[in-house]
Amino acid sequence: MAAFAVSAVIDDTLLTALSSGEGPQIVAMPAERLPVYASKKALVNLDDFYAEDRSNTADLNTEAVAMETVDGSKYGVPAGFVPLSVFYDKDKLAAAGVTTFPTN
Repeated sequence: MAAFAVSAVIDDTLLTALSSGEGPQIVAMPAERLPVYASKKALVNLDDFYAEDRSNTADLNTEAVAMETVDGSKYGVPAGFVPLSVFYDKDKLAAAGVTTFPTN
């Protein structure tokens, strides 16, 4: 049985591997892919793990944990959290009629 899979091959192989009983025990995948696999019951619900004091999850960034949550249940543990930044030229936006940065 494979022990680890990287996200580059997940969509092509994960469900097939799990169905055959040969799937990995740990999967690294982008959080946006979690709903696909959680809805197919391909991932283990980790709510009990998060509830254990020894899991050390209480100190995790809440926004990073939220990205690992699908329909109120946790299916992943964040390995990192990279906030995105946007750099823009206020003068050029103002010249185009944009006076505040869009938030949606």
